[in-house]
Amino acid sequence: MEESIIHWLLSKRNNFQPETITSLGQWKGTMRERFTEWEFTIDRAIAFGFEADRVAYAFIAGFRAALQHLIPSLDPRLFVSFCITEESGNTPKAIKSTLKALDDSENQWELNGKKTFITGAAEADQIFVAASTGKDKKGRNRIKLVRLDSGLPGIKIREMSPLPFIPEISHGKVNFLNVGLSRESILPGDGYSDYVKPFRIIEEIHVTAALLGYLARVVMEYKWDRTYLEKIVALIKLARTLWHSNLQSPDTHIAYAGFSQLIQQLIEKMSPLWKTVPDNTRKSWERDQAILGIAEKARKKRLENAWQTVSEF
Repeated sequence: MEESIIHWLLSKRNNFQPETITSLGQWKGTMRERFTEWEFTIDRAIAFGFEADRVAYAFIAGFRAALQHLIPSLDPRLFVSFCITEESGNTPKAIKSTLKALDDSENQWELNGKKTFITGAAEADQIFVAASTGKDKKGRNRIKLVRLDSGLPGIKIREMSPLPFIPEISHGKVNFLNVGLSRESILPGDGYSDYVKPFRIIEEIHVTAALLGYLARVVMEYKWDRTYLEKIVALIKLARTLWHSNLQSPDTHIAYAGFSQLIQQLIEKMSPLWKTVPDNTRKSWERDQAILGIAEKARKKRLENAWQTVSEF
């Protein structure tokens, strides 16, 4: 039921007992055991965002939920990484990694290439990799997405320096050298239009929902005025409505832009209250809220494209 996550959240208000998470390993264990307690991926993001004791852990809960939404066959007990970006970017043209068939029957394939800025690469059980199978008649890259166990021969993962925000979550680079795989490892459909492109809005909605869950936790833990919780619940309702929408339609992108503005207004209004929380919690929030600005350039371009599309109706 739609109301279950809201009821669950509000039921915590009078008996909330916050728990400290001592490590990413502990948090991963909690999510492995309990991620499927919620049927819908958006509710998983909200619930585990609420249970997270910091933005970084809320983010990874939203990220995991988003990947589960994108690829429903994904085992929810696994941690996975999405390997798209290369030195030149993450557009189809920028993807230089290659996926080549080794036999005429196309049962065996080989992957070569390099990826960078991969969230959670060092902790991943599996990785999903976008690679080119060659050019079409118009000279455009044909992209496929492949699913691989991270420990396969030929896969080398290296951690990058921590980001200036959410430093608890690793980012890495991956090299693929003659990595062998079968046809079954290649996901159906177009790797870019069916997976890479839609993941952007899917990730943003799930991560934002998780951050709203985290803010609900803060309001309850530090007993801030109830009106802030009312606003957060309203935004969570809106996040679920967006999740139920056609995520590729221009009106959803326009609505998400307005949704983001409402969240920013709430964050600004709550800003003075962070002085009332312990210094480590306040400093962590001041540092990590920058996650909301990730991919701002791509988001603005998507919004402009959406407005251009609706103006042609």
